[in-house]
Amino acid sequence: MAKGKLMTRSPARGSGKKMVTADGLDHPISLELCKRLNRFYEALILLSSLMQACSRNGQQPNKAPSDVSEPGDNYRMTHECLMNKLAQICDNRRGGETVTSVAIIQLPDSLVYTFASNQRSPIEIKEAETFLLDLFEYLSHTSASSSVIMEDATSTQARHVLEKILAFNHERVQCYRIGLAHGLTKCIEDCDRCGSVHDISVKQALLRLQSVADSSTTSAGNISPSGNDSNSLTLESL
Repeated sequence: MAKGKLMTRSPARGSGKKMVTADGLDHPISLELCKRLNRFYEALILLSSLMQACSRNGQQPNKAPSDVSEPGDNYRMTHECLMNKLAQICDNRRGGETVTSVAIIQLPDSLVYTFASNQRSPIEIKEAETFLLDLFEYLSHTSASSSVIMEDATSTQARHVLEKILAFNHERVQCYRIGLAHGLTKCIEDCDRCGSVHDISVKQALLRLQSVADSSTTSAGNISPSGNDSNSLTLESL
């Protein structure tokens, strides 16, 4: 329902009410009623969204595209999964500033990838652009040489892609590592307080995990800054 448009005629004598027209109605209504209808319409939109997201009467809700879509799945789901993954790997810092959305525009002879983040500095925008172009170029070369190399997550090519993603997301990963190390310390202290045989074995496992968390580091990678003054970037497919 669109916002009402004020009519040119004057309100009835003594009524003191402004009359407006609204989409879907063939007669004027008061401005106050129009505002109420607009507020009611917003509630209906929210209700409709909740009904689509949640199950009702035993029916399954509409699920989001799978994060593990396979090549044989529905093309649209695979396409949306790719877009989701690209947006996720661009969100390289906690706090919401680097939350990213992505749109893929299909042109007659190419694809255009358009990204937008909540708040990135010009240098950070260039870093994200360099990261994505480097990733796309590597995937383009590897897919041209073999069509199955990325199916094995332990392959050299797959590991190289993951290393690139981890390098760009090193700040976020380090936040998780520090949080894990802090939580492990608390759990180990709790095991020391209890002192049972079971707690001793759990403590040993926690100490091994803590050793891994303390020794793990993430490379920052080679990303060159530049002076782009926009909070979005556009990339042509390789």
